[in-house]
Amino acid sequence: MPELTAIIKSVGNWFKASQTSQCSGCHRSRENKLVVPGPSVSLCRECWDEAFVAMKGQKHNVVSVRGPNTSFERCSFCGHRSPENGGLATWPNFAICADCLLLCDEILAEQGV
Repeated sequence: MPELTAIIKSVGNWFKASQTSQCSGCHRSRENKLVVPGPSVSLCRECWDEAFVAMKGQKHNVVSVRGPNTSFERCSFCGHRSPENGGLATWPNFAICADCLLLCDEILAEQGV
């Protein structure tokens, strides 16, 4: 998985599972649950699941997970453009690319989430 290694190096320490009070996707309190934080957003397992389902079969496209916003051109986690990383899943206030989605899955799985 050289692509994931490159992403990890490009985003530094953002991708570390942490306990936080809110997921950027659902805005619900996540007390005692883990989320994966990006530079200014965080993603919980439930929102990851929704993004995975929305992106399934939609490689290189922008798909809306929740809300009408599909105007994003870059991933809010790594900053790459949509076609570079297999498309984008969007919410009203952020987007995540397929590569970062896979990385979040690995991090959450390591934590048993």
